Amino acid sequence: MKRRSAAVTGLGIITAIGSNIPSSWEILIKGTCGIEPVNLFDVSHYRSQKAAEVNGFDPLLFFSARDLQRMSRCDQMGLKAASEAVRDSRTGLGKCGSRAHGDLRRRRCGGILSAERYRKEMLQKGWRRAWRRLAHSLF
Repeated sequence: MKRRSAAVTGLGIITAIGSNIPSSWEILIKGTCGIEPVNLFDVSHYRSQKAAEVNGFDPLLFFSARDLQRMSRCDQMGLKAASEAVRDSRTGLGKCGSRAHGDLRRRRCGGILSAERYRKEMLQKGWRRAWRRLAHSLF
């Protein structure tokens, strides 16, 4: 079966300065910086203690608790931004059914919080246990 590609001509964004296009643009024009001390995980062993961290993102506003069990924070924000881009494109893609959305949900990448969790588990419990959890969450 030949893979088809699609281009969504809309915008979706979640950043340290805003969680949608209008709010991000307004804050960007004001010149506000989104770089602050990291508080999502322990950064004491890193050289840099600051980053452009997304604060105030509540995934329960967009996803069910069941869906969240298999999604990293990175996946949640990516899907939220993608759905905003689809809405912004006004293509009617949001009405096409669950198959297209299922394809989008399968392409997950994890993110730094997942990597930190697996690194910590690997150090505490060994790489075999951490690898099983990692493989289960990705596939």
